[in-house]
Amino acid sequence: MRWPALRRQLCRIIDWPMIDPPRTTRRPAHRSAGPRTLDHERQGVSSAVYDRPMARWMPAIIGASWLVGVPLQAHHAISTFYDTSRRVTIEAIVRELHFVNPHPFAVSDVRSRDGVTEQWRLEMDNRRELVEIGFTHQTLRPGDTIVVAGSPARHEARSLYVRRIDRPSDGFWYEQVGTTPRIRPQ
Repeated sequence: MRWPALRRQLCRIIDWPMIDPPRTTRRPAHRSAGPRTLDHERQGVSSAVYDRPMARWMPAIIGASWLVGVPLQAHHAISTFYDTSRRVTIEAIVRELHFVNPHPFAVSDVRSRDGVTEQWRLEMDNRRELVEIGFTHQTLRPGDTIVVAGSPARHEARSLYVRRIDRPSDGFWYEQVGTTPRIRPQ
């Protein structure tokens, strides 16, 4: 469907008058010279529509606000990806810490009940808030033994949204209370 036809349909659905910029039509030189007609008059739209600036700009304003609003919803609730009604506690050995935006995560080795070592992904709160409380890329180092409590992923095996980390070797802990993280430095 071509754009003018689509625009006419949208204007009918929304019950807005068809708004085109006023243009003059050119008559061939051999026709009688009469008054020029404007496109919007020919389409049956009164020229009063063009006296209202908001009516002319409303589709653009709505379209721009929709485009701006889409990225604002990009940040999601953790309950979309993690089951916040369940709590899992594991003992892990940190393999590496990825201190990245938007959510830092640690890749850790966890020994299962069968004695098999599994790799887990431990996702934390957003990086900016972690930096504000003093959590850095060196807070968790490879080889650190930690006890982690958190919400398991809904669709991904061996993935956890961290609610609390305890490092028994030096008494360090990190916890996510509501939307605010806090730590007890080593």
